[in-house]
Amino acid sequence: MSDGLTLPEKLFWIGLTVFGGGLYVVFEHSAWGWLFIVGGAGIMVYGAQSRDVLLRPSLMAKVIIISLLTCGFVAFDYYDRHYKSHTESKTAGHTQRIDGLFIQWGGPEPQCHVIVDGDKLNEWRDRYAIALVCGIDDAATDREREKRIAVSSLYDIRHGHVTLVVPYKGALLDHLNERKRQMIPPPGVSPYAKPLLHFVAWNVAVLLPRDSNPSSITCLEDVPRYGGLIVEAVVAAGQQG
Repeated sequence: MSDGLTLPEKLFWIGLTVFGGGLYVVFEHSAWGWLFIVGGAGIMVYGAQSRDVLLRPSLMAKVIIISLLTCGFVAFDYYDRHYKSHTESKTAGHTQRIDGLFIQWGGPEPQCHVIVDGDKLNEWRDRYAIALVCGIDDAATDREREKRIAVSSLYDIRHGHVTLVVPYKGALLDHLNERKRQMIPPPGVSPYAKPLLHFVAWNVAVLLPRDSNPSSITCLEDVPRYGGLIVEAVVAAGQQG
């Protein structure tokens, strides 16, 4: 039983479907997306060589409607993936809460310092090393996107206590130094006196693949991007003279 479509018309619809699929995936999988777009467009052009395909009003009306719907769906999908999703946590599926991991935190300035219980990380010992991320605790900034951070070197996970230390450096140190320059000495204090800056910082322990480079981490959102896990966090007071 015939479906009423000529071979060129069938090819045209197949090409249109492939073309629309390419538009859908091109933003996330560029190579495959462009392959589908070019391939689909080629099939459409080949099918459209028939005058029946080009001149049938009913067919062209369907093409226009489907094209508009496809563009609408693609635009919404792009917005949903690249803008709307930014309001949601990107580390939610890469956070492993381990109660009691932090044994002690704080210590001499200018550095962030914690002691963790290495025995609680036994299951990750072979694949991961542990690092400390220290950042400014600012209610106006999402912790996952905070870039005023310092990241320690990688430490092996071992039995017993593991001490993690990271000096104030990088974007964190730049921010603290800028705040110090903007400080106004209180009345009665010499303007030449060395100011003492008080602030609140958070300390986050992260697990990263043993061959990774922790200096590549610019914010906590980068941790899952490099195959890591966030395992614990604590807030502590800090100061810099």
